[in-house]
Amino acid sequence: MAGGRPAGVLRPHGRPGDGPRTELEELLCAVFADLLALDRVGIHDSFFDLGGHSLLATRLAGRVRAATGAELPLADIFTHPTAAGLAACLEGLDTPRRPPLERLPRLTHAPLSPAQRRLWFLGRLEGPSATYNVTAAMRLEGSLDVGALDAALSDVVARHDILRTVIETVAGEPRQRLLPASARTGVLTVEPGPFTDEELARRIGEMASYRFDLAREAPLRVGLLGVRADTWALVLNVHHVASDGWSTAVLAHDVSTAYRARVEGRCPDWPELPVRYATSVRSLGKDTSLKAVKGYDDVTGVGTPANGYVQSYRRP
Repeated sequence: MAGGRPAGVLRPHGRPGDGPRTELEELLCAVFADLLALDRVGIHDSFFDLGGHSLLATRLAGRVRAATGAELPLADIFTHPTAAGLAACLEGLDTPRRPPLERLPRLTHAPLSPAQRRLWFLGRLEGPSATYNVTAAMRLEGSLDVGALDAALSDVVARHDILRTVIETVAGEPRQRLLPASARTGVLTVEPGPFTDEELARRIGEMASYRFDLAREAPLRVGLLGVRADTWALVLNVHHVASDGWSTAVLAHDVSTAYRARVEGRCPDWPELPVRYATSVRSLGKDTSLKAVKGYDDVTGVGTPANGYVQSYRRP
């Protein structure tokens, strides 16, 4: 997702020392350019002046972590928003190799991952918002078994713990709390319609703009809108604390798999997940305390335009 400027925006020509001097600066410049959809970024260019915002900053930290293994505090991106500044920060971080993931028993409580902690931090900073929703809309044509769909969603929520996890704060520290699979989370809302194209677009936009209360409710909501006879719009809305753009395809695939099974009168036959999100965080054993997010009280808000997006496609 691009920031606020069109691709190809460059710094003024002729500035000396603007190119990367080290491999780390080269990596950071490339990540800046990719996230902001720019042709080129210099080491002294500010991530936020070029159109970056807090959501893109979380993605930047994720890219850095994937490439270097370093957990870059979100506050460092705000206070040192250039490739040169962040390279200097990273060179001073202790970045040991992560241990291999191991299978652990399912946990009822677990610490937040660094990515989750950044989003929790932004929620505290900016207040409730739909900025971090990941939304997909699908048009379904043909006969639809609403009961089977509801059961399929329950199957998927039971399979993926993160979709029934809330974030509670205990003694000032956030942690994940897993809701029981038997709990009815009420993720599916059915509105028979019919809807005109304008009404449908407005209703999908309203669903995408839902503000999750992560301390009280699961981070998934699903809307089923009746467009006309044998035509429905299925809207999947997940908070970014539990999903990202890549995960949306996984979610849609699992819902489709479970739905086919329920229509046939059986439970979905899928293998056990090798690693669960909460247990992977515990297995990594990272220090995800608030101390790792330096400058908590000093970080100021940066414009974060709503990024809820809608993708539409036909059911196979």
